[in-house]
Amino acid sequence: MVPLATTTGGIQRIKGVFNILTIVIQFFILDDFDKKLAEGPIKIQVSNFSDFSNSRTYTIKIKWFNKPVSLRNTEQAIKYLKYIERKSVINDMLDHDSFQYAKLLQKYWKKFDPTPNTAYNPIMKEYYERIDYSMQHFTPISRKSGANTDRGKIYIKYGKPNEIKRTSNTYGQVTEIWFYKKVKKKFVFIDKYGKIGRASWRERV
Repeated sequence: MVPLATTTGGIQRIKGVFNILTIVIQFFILDDFDKKLAEGPIKIQVSNFSDFSNSRTYTIKIKWFNKPVSLRNTEQAIKYLKYIERKSVINDMLDHDSFQYAKLLQKYWKKFDPTPNTAYNPIMKEYYERIDYSMQHFTPISRKSGANTDRGKIYIKYGKPNEIKRTSNTYGQVTEIWFYKKVKKKFVFIDKYGKIGRASWRERV
């Protein structure tokens, strides 16, 4: 089968080359086809003819299986923009009805999307994966959210550091230094309490 996918009246149309006399087609593999589709139910119309005079229509549900946990609740996902966005922008989004949250979130991230012709946005995915990572790796004994710790906030904003050095300062406190080459920054986290997750940080350029 050589598939050709188009959209007509909200229905995804797929045309392929089939030998219907010798084989019954039960499954279709369309590489990257789902990246152009938003989550939720859709109808797919499949035909072997260009005018779709003889076709079958299937109703399926598009689901993002490895969706970041922090992105699964749209209201909370909007609140998580606090690490990079002004409070006024976030409040403006939250002032809308909750059923509009998903659309507003997609619209917000669309302006950063390197692949605007698809529903899949790798920049949005990376941002919320950073939040998930921060929650998993930077949560201190106090159970404060790892995303709200000093290291979590820096990781969410800048991503994984190019280099990490761990040492101690003249006061015997454990010190962790993160280096970011692209933005020419380094962040120093000082373990004041013997728990690096509660450390304070200061920025050095």
